[in-house]
Amino acid sequence: YRIMDQLAARQGGLPAWPSFGAVDIAAIAEAFGCEARRIAAAEALGAALDEVVPGLRDRSAPLLLEVTVEPD
Repeated sequence: YRIMDQLAARQGGLPAWPSFGAVDIAAIAEAFGCEARRIAAAEALGAALDEVVPGLRDRSAPLLLEVTVEPD
């Protein structure tokens, strides 16, 4: 959707639909019963990966790591 918004803006037009605003991906995953974690710092990402990667083979349920980054 974002690329379509950008293409419309380049032509001087408006997006074809309203913006979604902030979407909490981790909350959506948790609502479906999936364990989820939001990670906002590089150090936290390293720590989370160190914690979960060794046990991935033994997991029987999905795990979502939502990593937030600064936009360009």
